[in-house]
Amino acid sequence: MNKDKIQQIRERGDNLTTFEPQKEENKSYSKAKTQDFLNGKKLVILIHGFTSHGDYMGEELALFLHNQDYQVFFFNYNSPRGILAAVNTLKGILKRYDDLINEEISRKKVFLIAHSMGGLVARRFAIDNDAKKFVRGIVMLGTPNDGVLNRLQKKDVKKITQILIGYAEFLGQAAFPKAALAGCLATKELLKFDKNENESIIDILNNDWCQACELSPTLSVSGGKNFLEFGKSTLINQLNNTLIQQLIGNENNDGIVTENSVNMTTLLTLRCTHERYKHCNSYEGYSEINHNNIHLNQIVILEILNWLSEQNDQRSRQELEAKIQ
Repeated sequence: MNKDKIQQIRERGDNLTTFEPQKEENKSYSKAKTQDFLNGKKLVILIHGFTSHGDYMGEELALFLHNQDYQVFFFNYNSPRGILAAVNTLKGILKRYDDLINEEISRKKVFLIAHSMGGLVARRFAIDNDAKKFVRGIVMLGTPNDGVLNRLQKKDVKKITQILIGYAEFLGQAAFPKAALAGCLATKELLKFDKNENESIIDILNNDWCQACELSPTLSVSGGKNFLEFGKSTLINQLNNTLIQQLIGNENNDGIVTENSVNMTTLLTLRCTHERYKHCNSYEGYSEINHNNIHLNQIVILEILNWLSEQNDQRSRQELEAKIQ
């Protein structure tokens, strides 16, 4: 069960594991080995969302990428500790592997494919001075680049936090410690109630993204179905969705994250929209894809594969041009 795996992350710390297509059910993936980075395959790290575990991204996406000859890893992190804690751990893990294999990871670089909160971790990682050398490109699925539920009042934070955690528990099949409810840093960050000098960590990330001298190729993908499943109770699902949609208003959304929060071309100023950024929201079936299932949809997965192929082709051309010169 993911419940046990998440508890291990809380007790033992974040980790990087390697996808294995024939893994037995309920058995954990093995920790990444140095040779996993040296088999000639292109490298992909999948980053999960709030209170979850990377295994849920292995149901469709990891297997598909594996079958397309990518070396796939999961970064499993203790999400309640917040965005920066996850960034620092991933940076520390990759740095140590890189040292062990003569900087082969920073030479080859990795694609980061992230769901929800994981996309914020990926973006922060990609502009970190010590981490950006590892990044080849970023894919974000349903990532709240401007936070979630921006109409929320502080008096309702605890109630919404319980709803968000209930949703994440259902998606990731894991329990969240009730004692950690009130002090969950990640929830405050996602709701943008973590403001220091009137700026949240998401505001700071967006500003730093705009100021960055060089940005990694980036793809964001959104869904358009404004209904989530919080469990098997029809009544609870209806009540929670009604409350969330009241807080969102008339904006298009995937059940929790608005279209304008995922799409950075509507979020950031023109000076931040670089030619290597693409947003995908016009694919077939968009209106049936919500925050729960965006990582499972075949068309979305094919969009990701096509984008990865474009980045690989571009790099091959650049390497060829460099040799000619």
